Amino acid sequence: YTNITVYPSTAFFVYDPRYGEAGSVLKEAFTRYHDLAFPHGTMEDKGASMKYLNIALESFDESHPQLETDESYSLSIDEYGNGLISAQTVYGVMRGLETFSQLVVFDYDTR
Repeated sequence: YTNITVYPSTAFFVYDPRYGEAGSVLKEAFTRYHDLAFPHGTMEDKGASMKYLNIALESFDESHPQLETDESYSLSIDEYGNGLISAQTVYGVMRGLETFSQLVVFDYDTR
């Protein structure tokens, strides 16, 4: 595996608004998972490899999930720090954000 330095900016999770407008469920998820992944807040960028995580979403429908709701996702981060969560639904994106938040570790030595 490779360690990648992450810059926890306030606009870390990025999606393309040409495909739809994020609703309250998705916006609240971005805030919640930013706080979980980066509990030490935003910091000065010291040449971080990863400055954002792109979100590719097929449907911005936020209606209550049903048994048949597709919650699958793909999370990829290459060696250059280019990150992407791809999902069919906002609930898939939320599962991907949860996984991402579990991968981030604060380095107390380098802050």
